[in-house]
Amino acid sequence: MARNLSKELAFKSISSSYSNVNISEVQLLVDKLTTVEGVGRLVIDLEKIIAAEASPLKLENGDQLHVPTYRDEVNIIGEVQVATTHLHDENWQLEDYLNSSGGLRQQADEDRIYIIRANGLVDVPDDSWFGRTLKIRAGDTIVVPLDAGYTDQLTLWEKATSIFYQLTVGLAALGRI
Repeated sequence: MARNLSKELAFKSISSSYSNVNISEVQLLVDKLTTVEGVGRLVIDLEKIIAAEASPLKLENGDQLHVPTYRDEVNIIGEVQVATTHLHDENWQLEDYLNSSGGLRQQADEDRIYIIRANGLVDVPDDSWFGRTLKIRAGDTIVVPLDAGYTDQLTLWEKATSIFYQLTVGLAALGRI
């Protein structure tokens, strides 16, 4: 994660559209990530293991089993207007939770939204004619990532105008020959 963030930081720092990013804060985050020791987690489906519907789990000396408390809420984080937590509602779909957080921000990568389940598994919604479909359960976290290729309209027009200007000057110079 730290390596990916460093690469993205390097890419963004040469892009004029991200000149307002505080590079020192991002670098501090990268430094913290590189000093964090991995916890060596293994996500299991305990219900299936107990019911003998899955392969038995082989434990080693020092292994610990952590069963998180039940949480009747859904978290929405990332590129939404306001990161929020809502009580789980069986009738709500993914879009309802996203809309309840004010909707997606312009720089959100709508195609890469994913859900971190309470047990640690990660699911990606399926796109269909009816929108993104995936059952949201209590304890889930909806993550809306940043679109790394996002360019704001001002930067886009600035680049387009520059290209058009250079093309016009080049054509004018050719016309004088």
